[in-house]
Amino acid sequence: MCGTLSQKESFMKKLRLFGLLVTMMVLAFSITFIACSDSAGETYAPLVIRGSAGGRPVELEISTSRTVARTVLTPASGDRYVLRFTDVTPPEVISQGSIRVNISIITFNPSGGDDPFYASFYGHVIELTSIPGPGGTTIAFITSGSNPGASDYGGGGQLSSWSVPAGLIGEWRASGQGWQTTITITDTIYSDVTSSLWGDGGYGGTIVNHRSDSPGAGYITIRFTFNDNDGTDWNSVGRYYVIHYKDLTATTVSTSGAGKWDDSDPDFDSMLGRNGGKWDQAEAEALYTVANAYFEYYSDLTLFVPAGPGPATTPEFLRGTWHSEEDYADMDDDDYYILVITEDSIICTYYWDMGFGSPTTQRFVASIENVRENVEGTGNGYITLKFTTNAVSARVGEYGMLFWRNHNSTAGTVEMVVAGSSMVGWGNVAQATPEIAEATYVFDPDGSWGQGNLGGTTVNKTNFTKQ
Repeated sequence: MCGTLSQKESFMKKLRLFGLLVTMMVLAFSITFIACSDSAGETYAPLVIRGSAGGRPVELEISTSRTVARTVLTPASGDRYVLRFTDVTPPEVISQGSIRVNISIITFNPSGGDDPFYASFYGHVIELTSIPGPGGTTIAFITSGSNPGASDYGGGGQLSSWSVPAGLIGEWRASGQGWQTTITITDTIYSDVTSSLWGDGGYGGTIVNHRSDSPGAGYITIRFTFNDNDGTDWNSVGRYYVIHYKDLTATTVSTSGAGKWDDSDPDFDSMLGRNGGKWDQAEAEALYTVANAYFEYYSDLTLFVPAGPGPATTPEFLRGTWHSEEDYADMDDDDYYILVITEDSIICTYYWDMGFGSPTTQRFVASIENVRENVEGTGNGYITLKFTTNAVSARVGEYGMLFWRNHNSTAGTVEMVVAGSSMVGWGNVAQATPEIAEATYVFDPDGSWGQGNLGGTTVNKTNFTKQ
């Protein structure tokens, strides 16, 4: 088990170049709209979604202060929400506050400072799996009404009865000549991304179920949130898909996504961009099994960096002031980064000289949200950053990522990179939550952030020397 693929699996990965668009755990449910008029200059009609949780009727209302010719609300960052039980008079408020919309994820931020919760957002469909419960718990939310493809896997309003095994959570890698596969697993997100000579891509989705198969083996059910290889006659987003894993150890695992390569299932026609998936979760889980020969080619993966919570303090050997080498070979040595790293914060300054003086730009100041070192200790790892100031004001309060590797304590050197959209733009890309940032900004060893995040970023690693 050292990160190898069969020739056929490697070939299929080249055909099936999927991508990642991370969301939280989802459960499809219908949307009920309040009746509205067509008068100009009025506020959008609120968006109201009804369902049940813990055996009680629940209503989620999203409203806005934006004004247009009156129409049904499409949620946007800054809109307000109220979540309430409706079986009492007056309704009992469970949570209220504001929302933030980031591509396909809605983050609900309670005004009282409680932990946020999440929903996925596709067009005019909002998908929510759980709502805040008593004592910091969560309660599964089940929609009322109908929505084709919905599956009541939430346990009838009870607390969730499944979870992703802790040993699976992390960043797993396999590589060969000309390609590398990175599989990232959290307790709510699964992504499989391959970088190769043929391009970068993969697939990703929200984890909606886990079923043990045997010791060290089982099935992960996801709902696609992104798939690079969708053809013109196929839409994977929203479909349910299954991954099988086996031979799980502390540092290795073998995985296989469901597939058929003998033309016996037209849902897996890579030439047409079809990569499987069913609109009904139960149907996907019943069909995509080892017994039905949907898992023949496995990737042997090695744990690269464990996921999940780590310390909120930087490694001691990284603390201090670091000075980078020049950023471009054709520029003079006055173009460099300075990183000041303390136990719980990082200050990033960019100093440059284009022949018009030598201005200094403070790229960002960030607190430390999470630190994950690889299984070998200090060889490499990630620091999750929460921006407290940023040259791009919209990034303040959002989350970015710093990656380090090849620390040399004798020479006082290390390679570091911060996610950004250009060489001089470290920290100008971010995500709404640390979980999304950690699943999105995965370092590509060829020197770029190769996940296609935010249109693709090409910020290269930089060598630093401790001052």
